Amino acid sequence: MSLESAKKTADADVAQKLASIDLTERLTQSVLTSLTKEFKPGPQTLEELELL
Repeated sequence: MSLESAKKTADADVAQKLASIDLTERLTQSVLTSLTKEFKPGPQTLEELELL
């Protein structure tokens, strides 16, 4: 498995887990920005974070 393939798989796994989360409040833009800077999520994960 290539590194790029592993990253895509990990991104898909994280995105799937995030999709199952139910929050009582939406993430604020500042929290989303902090998470993005700290963890550098893949495109699928970022999409799911934006939906939270």
